[in-house]
Amino acid sequence: MRLLKDITEYEEAVHAYNEELAFFQGLGRQNDDISRKQSKAGLAFLAYLFDYLKLHSFWLSWSPGGVLIAAEHLGVPVQEVILTNNHLESFNCRLKKKFFAHYMHSGWLPRVDYWVLLMITHVIPNFLTAREDQQKLTDYYRNMRRLSDE
Repeated sequence: MRLLKDITEYEEAVHAYNEELAFFQGLGRQNDDISRKQSKAGLAFLAYLFDYLKLHSFWLSWSPGGVLIAAEHLGVPVQEVILTNNHLESFNCRLKKKFFAHYMHSGWLPRVDYWVLLMITHVIPNFLTAREDQQKLTDYYRNMRRLSDE
């Protein structure tokens, strides 16, 4: 977990990876079945992780070090850097299920020209209306709190 959550320097990450690799390789040389099974699982995970650790740019894409660099480039505090793409996945799901579901044929989205037409005539206006409604609700709650404080 230290490798995934705490390390901010690439060289330190590579060193920690090599330490974990040596540990699980040593565990595999033990005489009991549980240690060998733990070794096999640990080495499988490390093999998966190696693909993301072998290149510095891949490591930056998911590491705490990458978050620090992103915050610096964006000029925002580290807490404001989005760590997942859940918001994009959610939006993509809403697009497919709410707007395009009626136009899909055997699971395929409509042609690009029709897709663009739907985006312009339905999706964007709906998004802007929902955003405006959310802002009005936020303003309402803010005003209500202000009135209750007076």
